[in-house]
Amino acid sequence: MANEELIADIKAFLKTVPDPESWGKHRIAKALDKAPSSVERALKHIREKTVLDDAIKKKEDIDRDYRDDQAIITTKSWKITTVADALARAEVDMELWEVDRHVINSWEVTMSSLKSETKKDTTYTNWQVKVWLKRKVPSILEVRKDILLAEMKDYAPVYTYPKIGTQSQRSMCELDLFDIHYGKKAWIVETGENYDCEIASNRSLYSISYHLSKLEGKTPELILLPIGNDFLHIDTPEGTTTKGTQQDSDDRLTMLFRNGTHLLIKMIEMCASVAPVEVIVVPGNHDWLSTINIAMALELVFQNNPRVKIDDSPKSRKYKKYGANLIGFMHGDKDDPPIAKLPFIMADEESVAFSQTKFHEWHIGHMHKKKQIDTLSADSFGSVIVETIPSITGTDKWHYQKGFVKTLKRSVAQTWDYEGGKTDVNYCIVDMEKDSSVPILKEI
Repeated sequence: MANEELIADIKAFLKTVPDPESWGKHRIAKALDKAPSSVERALKHIREKTVLDDAIKKKEDIDRDYRDDQAIITTKSWKITTVADALARAEVDMELWEVDRHVINSWEVTMSSLKSETKKDTTYTNWQVKVWLKRKVPSILEVRKDILLAEMKDYAPVYTYPKIGTQSQRSMCELDLFDIHYGKKAWIVETGENYDCEIASNRSLYSISYHLSKLEGKTPELILLPIGNDFLHIDTPEGTTTKGTQQDSDDRLTMLFRNGTHLLIKMIEMCASVAPVEVIVVPGNHDWLSTINIAMALELVFQNNPRVKIDDSPKSRKYKKYGANLIGFMHGDKDDPPIAKLPFIMADEESVAFSQTKFHEWHIGHMHKKKQIDTLSADSFGSVIVETIPSITGTDKWHYQKGFVKTLKRSVAQTWDYEGGKTDVNYCIVDMEKDSSVPILKEI
């Protein structure tokens, strides 16, 4: 019986020499300081194993049966033992297909070795892996590509605005409309109030109009408009959030995506008519993918507008440095860092800007789900303040049943002096009973 350790040593040795076929048992025995008879037995075993492996490899069989929306991959081999192995060997494009179900079987096969030292048959295991595939449902990426982007390229106008006069005091106005949940459906009989796409549009446009009206006579040099933060209520064609939680939805995703984008365009245009606008996109847990793609569409729409800048980075945390002020933005759901860590994260991620500024704040959303918010909730961490921004969204059935309700629906405008920090906070309360009296964004 050949020595397993010697077999391993010979295999390793032959890999290091040129022309290993020219090395006989005596030459190998001398090099390894082993007995020629032991080396001879080991070499026989190596040659037999090589012949057997070659024979087995030739038995590998791969069958591919592709149809319009389905496919079946079947492999028979001693080496392909998992679904992942089968898909890789069959070169399946997993961008187009997903696994529906699979079956894996195995059985023993015996082969005779003509050169076997022991004259015994050799048994090995053969495997069959059968995988049923289904074509993936078109994603929001395809919706963006096929429905919206071509239209936006043609839409992008050239904007002209009157020149803004010289200002005696530099300031920035931050307009916060967090957690709009465009597409949420609430019925007054179940939740105490109605909420749908029309109401969401009304409240959003009314809030923007109200806050801009308060700027008359004190025009800022910049309007900062954070968007996202669960702007859309759903993120999949099945009416679920990004991670698959089912929602009460007002319409199909394609329609919400399209009309929601036009709503944001209108909001940005309203702001740009007053002052240059910087749009910061903050993805939420309801609409992470849609928000990123809407940001791309907005970038195309306003590519010819010198007054509009779109930050469409997919980062979950964003920052804005304005003079002596540094403001951080984050959605604030359970996958985000806890509030207590935010001051340290800001100081670490924006170390240069942090050291150059005196006033530091975090503005987060999401919490409209969890507690009643009558005022801006603020927690101080030394030189850093964390504020939870309220929402204008309605209360759906799930939140109502859990008792997560609030009486005031409102947006916030915050004014920042270039050198002196925050100087003003202005609230816009949307009256649920008067939603129909505010401007309505007509369906496009």
